[in-house]
Amino acid sequence: NSAAGSCGGVACSTGWPLDPVTGQPHDPSSCRCSSTGHGDFHWECGSQLCSKDCRSPCYEVAPVPAAAGSCGGTTCATGWPMNPFTGRRHEPSSCQCIAAGYGVFYWECGSQRCSKDCTSPCYEVPPVPAAAG
Repeated sequence: NSAAGSCGGVACSTGWPLDPVTGQPHDPSSCRCSSTGHGDFHWECGSQLCSKDCRSPCYEVAPVPAAAGSCGGTTCATGWPMNPFTGRRHEPSSCQCIAAGYGVFYWECGSQRCSKDCTSPCYEVPPVPAAAG
């Protein structure tokens, strides 16, 4: 597909990001490549966010709810951090905003760490062994 989109220097493997609802590629005019900061990029197609290489499915980004969490002065784009394993939001009660020092903040939701603006997926933090020095 010579008319494939490219985002952050990476070609979209499906030509354009796929809409998981219809299974069809998004209309190129509805997609734009945007920087997530940290030197990474993703596709924004309407209300969906898609990986830059189009290998993982796009997901719907709900408008930020009124009860959105805020961490380090930054509103969470998805309301509350998303659990990448379930594709759902973490329970607000399970998340706390952690100040890591040097003006750095992040969400901690159970055993997962999440970016303060919720634009990148949370990741599992292995527990520190009890016998750590």
